[in-house]
Amino acid sequence: MDRDTRPVNPDLTRFAFPITALASTAHRIVAVGLRVGIAFLPISLDKSLWSEAGFIELRECVSRRFASDTRNGTY
Repeated sequence: MDRDTRPVNPDLTRFAFPITALASTAHRIVAVGLRVGIAFLPISLDKSLWSEAGFIELRECVSRRFASDTRNGTY
């Protein structure tokens, strides 16, 4: 087989991936998100326990985030 006729970047939309491959990809993406999210837990805990002002600031930050989502009708 001649190496010049092989595609360099195949079109991935032509392939139908099995459900196990899609589930594996989804699990990996969720795992990365959880690791990033868990990294912020000790930082926020430290900030909230350090002072009352830090706790209030963190509470307002979180409540603004969730309040903006619920006002728009999205979760």
